[in-house]
Amino acid sequence: MRNFKSRLSLLLAVVLVISAFTGWTAFAASFGDKLYGSSLLIGEKTRLANEIYWNAGYTEKITENYIEYYPGGNVVPIISHGNDVYGAASFRAVVEKATTEGKHVIAGINGDFFNMSTGVPLGMTIKDGLLITSESMSNPAVGFYEDGTAIIGRANLNIKIESPYLSAPIGSIHLNKTVTKASGVMLYTRVFGNDNTNKATIPTYNVLLTVDSEELRLNDTVEATVESVSNATGPTFIPPGRLLLTIASETDYPGNLANLSGLVSGDPVTITFSADPAWNDVVHAVGAGEKLVTAGVNVAPSNAEIHPRTALGVRNDGSVVFYTVDGRLSGHSKGVTLAQLANRMLELGCVEAVNLDGGGSTAIHSIYPGESSITNVNKPSQGSLRNCANYILLVNTALPTGRLANIHLYPYSLRMLAGATQAFNVKATDDYYYPVEAPDITSLTFSASNGIGTFDEDNVFKAGNSAKTGEITAKLDKNTVATVDVTVVAKPDSISIINQAEGKAVTDIAVTGGESIDLSASAMYKRLPLISQDNCYTWSVSGGIGEIDENGRFTAANITSGTGTITASAGGTSASINVRITSDGWRLETFEGSTHIFQTQPLPGLSVNLNTDLTKVRYGYQSAQVNYDFAIAGENEIYVPSSLAFTRKTNSLNFWVYGDGSGNTMNLIVSTPEGVKEIIGTKLDFTGWKMIHVNLPSGATGLTYLKLQATGKQAGTFYLDQVMGGLGYYVDLEPPQIQMSVSEQTLTAVVSDGMDAAISASDMVLTYDVQPLQFQYNANTKTLTAALPPADGAMHRIALVVSDESGNLARSSLTLPWGPEAPQPFIDMGTHWGKDNTAFLYLKGVVNGVKTDSGLAFHPDRSITRAEFAVLMKNWMGEEAAGYEHIVLPFEDAADIPAWALESVKAMYGMGIIMGTAKEGKVYFNPMGAISRQEVMTIIGRTQQRGYAEADLTKFADYGQVADWALPYVKTLVQQQVVSGYDGKVWPKDPVTRAQVATIITGLY
Repeated sequence: MRNFKSRLSLLLAVVLVISAFTGWTAFAASFGDKLYGSSLLIGEKTRLANEIYWNAGYTEKITENYIEYYPGGNVVPIISHGNDVYGAASFRAVVEKATTEGKHVIAGINGDFFNMSTGVPLGMTIKDGLLITSESMSNPAVGFYEDGTAIIGRANLNIKIESPYLSAPIGSIHLNKTVTKASGVMLYTRVFGNDNTNKATIPTYNVLLTVDSEELRLNDTVEATVESVSNATGPTFIPPGRLLLTIASETDYPGNLANLSGLVSGDPVTITFSADPAWNDVVHAVGAGEKLVTAGVNVAPSNAEIHPRTALGVRNDGSVVFYTVDGRLSGHSKGVTLAQLANRMLELGCVEAVNLDGGGSTAIHSIYPGESSITNVNKPSQGSLRNCANYILLVNTALPTGRLANIHLYPYSLRMLAGATQAFNVKATDDYYYPVEAPDITSLTFSASNGIGTFDEDNVFKAGNSAKTGEITAKLDKNTVATVDVTVVAKPDSISIINQAEGKAVTDIAVTGGESIDLSASAMYKRLPLISQDNCYTWSVSGGIGEIDENGRFTAANITSGTGTITASAGGTSASINVRITSDGWRLETFEGSTHIFQTQPLPGLSVNLNTDLTKVRYGYQSAQVNYDFAIAGENEIYVPSSLAFTRKTNSLNFWVYGDGSGNTMNLIVSTPEGVKEIIGTKLDFTGWKMIHVNLPSGATGLTYLKLQATGKQAGTFYLDQVMGGLGYYVDLEPPQIQMSVSEQTLTAVVSDGMDAAISASDMVLTYDVQPLQFQYNANTKTLTAALPPADGAMHRIALVVSDESGNLARSSLTLPWGPEAPQPFIDMGTHWGKDNTAFLYLKGVVNGVKTDSGLAFHPDRSITRAEFAVLMKNWMGEEAAGYEHIVLPFEDAADIPAWALESVKAMYGMGIIMGTAKEGKVYFNPMGAISRQEVMTIIGRTQQRGYAEADLTKFADYGQVADWALPYVKTLVQQQVVSGYDGKVWPKDPVTRAQVATIITGLY
């Protein structure tokens, strides 16, 4: 053994010297062109390596991480799993368990394939010399001897029971595997399940054995005595000092069942565990998958599937490669086939190699020297680590000395753009790589080889201006040295320009005049990023659109519009982005208050009033109603006075007009330093809403009048809404975008707008079950956060309504679902799809149900009546619907309204929400009649402010059936996804069920 250790130490020393100059592996023909490689010692004779390749066939990178381990030192491999065989465990849990056992884990990879539903490994497991699970029927295993050397192959384990009372010995018994009809006889120990049972889920026949020792070993014999026999329909408990033989009651091996049934209490049983003698001294083992390399030859199956992979290989010199390659991650790593994996193991010098569990299980972990906690080194394909059946851990058996013996620099490998800087973090370890307190960086002496760069007084490294490779050396003393490999690139392959506020590369940006924006640049070389800072690049601006400093901060010129480019260049490589100087806009009048800019005493032929009929409102709840009559005015021109003054530079106006189709003309009279000027506005030859945009003369200071000219009908009524001032052509018809999520009782919403650079927090309303909820808004990151009330197991609704500067509304909502103890107040909801919403509204007092002899019923699939809907709406609106008790209803059938609904109908009528149906000159409420979908949408729509985007209803085959009076409400509610169609139709005239209404109302919370 002494000679073996010396040989390994010498070989390792030679390899490490070579690594410092050439990299751990020069190339990998099976993967493609090598882009990058780095490695570092993480323990005695144990090195972690990372290499990245470009595969032209895949047009994708392949990224590998592996550990090269030389047995015979203080680091040894062990196998570990969770507390029990049954149930997969996280790597963290396994490490914590090993730590409680006094082991210091420095690295590890995932191990055997396993049943995803049970976590039981498919192959053999040996831990601390004890046999935990039996061998796979066909696949090999990996075993480790006490000194860390490895063996790959089959142990040819055969577990057999014999007894004078058996008709014949029973062999091929499985140890601690899941019992099934096809599994034959199973042997269980107490370590199989956390409840010390066999975890059986089918009827079984069981023989409980008393043994002197529960410890099972290869090539060992256990003498046992039958304690009891039993049939079971579920799990069977295994007391201490016992083993359990189990077979399915309806087994595919009835002969074995009959044979086993011959045993009775007190019968002796001998259990033998025969195996290949080469495995006698194996102290740890784990099952594997396909054999990859045998005697230096690729024997991998011809499987073309590309996946993340984990493998283990052994070299001729006894060193072991613990290997992973990432996959299924675009831009990071494609993955490999089994044949490619085998070729890579051959390139790494392996003469024997096996495939371990891969895919989402592939993971490699390490403690970086100087750190106290272990780190996941690779990128799991599913974004997070998967719990696995077992793991191979590398354990440092040496005891810490506490003496500072090694220093380590992080980052430990650098690829830098010429002129870039890098500060280092210093860590330290003792003789056996246990962390100790690190020295201050100022106590180290730094140097750089080959003229690759210089250091400042704080030991910050600055790369030189030439393309070079070299090494940074840091010395504490002559025996305590750390090195960092450095590549300096003068001409990168490509450059990207990044908007720092968004944190992503851009090709186009829009900036308002005078605005500043921080840009940065990144450089790529051989498809990998380089370390750089913004001042490594030369920045320039074209098109007279502004200025940019050496750190990429761009300030736009004070212009209303313009286009140009910003360019960042380094070493002859450059990147440019297109820049557009946009216009700006702001509200001048929203008509939402009690006063407005056109407020005036009635004039002959003219009156201007606030309108609350939402069909004539474009944004919010109100608009201005302009009534005019040229005959009464006695003139062909009517002037509507305005008090609007411009408090900032304004060169454009836009506003919304609901035309009356009269053909009359509306112009604007504005004040300027030179006097008043008339601007052409619009001809009122349209009906419905239309946005009007006008350019103002230079220096305009206010709007003095709207001028109406008689170019059409004698009289008419039009409406005005949302007057906006601007610089340039400011027109915004798109609502803000909201991305909302909840994590651990914290709400996060990202609010952005394609036109407005920022949205004010005052234009946001956040509610929790319609009650206002306080929030914080960061305008720089456009992020809203709010602490939610403590979780109480109840269902809750969160809604965020955001208005941009132009009044465009966006609404986003989400549901916090019921907890496991969801109440169900109604006897007829059961598994009905609407049960959660009805229970929610019941607790909110919105729905009450119907009392029956069997209990409270909801009748979810019954059409809701108009009277019922009125009650539901009043309950939902709460205090807002109070105070209408004295309303006199105009309905011809008012006497038919049930007493329980009368107050609600009065409130809905008084608020202008439910108006009834006209028929032969009379108005009817029809209280017990079914209400249609378009009526529901209209009633709900009348409670909402205007400004939500309207959906295109032509996607519904029956969109033409929507009544004109319902059309704007149907459009907005469909766009908000409060209401949706089905079977390609919106079904406007169909009745609505009680469950459907409950769902709609819940969506409004």
